[in-house]
Formats: sequence, C-alpha cells, structure tokens
Amino acid sequence: RKRVNRGKGVDYEVLHLPALDLDLVDVRLAPGASFKNEMSHEGIDVVYVTKGQLVLEVNHADYPMTEGECCVFAAGFPHKLRNDSKSACAALSITTGRM
Repeated sequence: RKRVNRGKGVDYEVLHLPALDLDLVDVRLAPGASFKNEMSHEGIDVVYVTKGQLVLEVNHADYPMTEGECCVFAAGFPHKLRNDSKSACAALSITTGRM
C-alpha cells in the first residue's frame, strides 16, 4: 500500500495488484477538499462513490456523483476529484495500466 499526497483534506491510498496490472485506490475527501492537481495516465478508471457526494472533473467538465453511483472513463483525459459538500465523502477507484 502506498499513500499519495493529493492535497489538504485528501486521504489517497493505492494498492497495486501486479498480477492483474490494476491499482485499487481508496479515496476520502474532507468537506471542501479537492485534488491539488489534475492527473492523466494510461488505461481506464472506474470510480464508485461509497459515501456522500463528490464531483468528478474529467477534461474540465464536472460530473456530480452520489453514494452508490459508478462511472468509467479514459484516464488519459485530465481528471480529479473534489468535495463541494459540507460532509465527508469517499470513493473506490480501479485503474488499469500504470499511474
């Protein structure tokens, strides 16, 4: 497991599964927190919101998501997560390829 600094109020932990070439990412965002930088990488991302509400920004377009919702997108587009709400939120992400 590896913790990555994605910004203040962001808890981001990656578990790499080498046999499958997948990264499982556990993300928790405090109220008002956001990734400090956009990212892009090879592969695809699957994001599943496990708690609260968050906004997924992909290629400068906002996609609000709520608990229980899931999306898939090409990770080559610039993307980041943010929490515009007044409550903490969390998501699980699966990433193919390497970040």
